[in-house]
Amino acid sequence: MQENGGDEMKLWILEPMSAGRPPFSGYDVALGFVVRARAEDEARGIAATGHGDEGMAWLDNELTTCRVLTATGQPCVIMRDFNAG
Repeated sequence: MQENGGDEMKLWILEPMSAGRPPFSGYDVALGFVVRARAEDEARGIAATGHGDEGMAWLDNELTTCRVLTATGQPCVIMRDFNAG
């Protein structure tokens, strides 16, 4: 879904549709992004610059979701930055 955001910046959350399945299987993959951008295509492009072994899947709307992040909804963690090692 393309958003026409004009000059207004929005927060976007990008997630794989099927985490754990190719191209999101393995260890060196990004499983989500929260980015600031004006439009969906810009948000996808920003996420794609930070990809791991999943490659450019963030540009593909059949493999990933990209939606405007709002303050509405159930309480939840939006981002977790975790170092296991």
